[in-house]
Amino acid sequence: MIQLPKDRLVTKKAPEAIVIQVFKPSADGKEQTIKLKYSPPGASCLPTPLIFIPIDMK
Repeated sequence: MIQLPKDRLVTKKAPEAIVIQVFKPSADGKEQTIKLKYSPPGASCLPTPLIFIPIDMK
């Protein structure tokens, strides 16, 4: 279990965001599966938008 962001208890509002992890493309170019388990601390923080952004690692 990890707290995000690590240096404070909350984020303020959009457009503030937290990078959780960067997934590098597969070396063979095949499709990959990302498994995500998300458990918010309570209904007061729902809905929580999750954003997946493709980036160029070059």
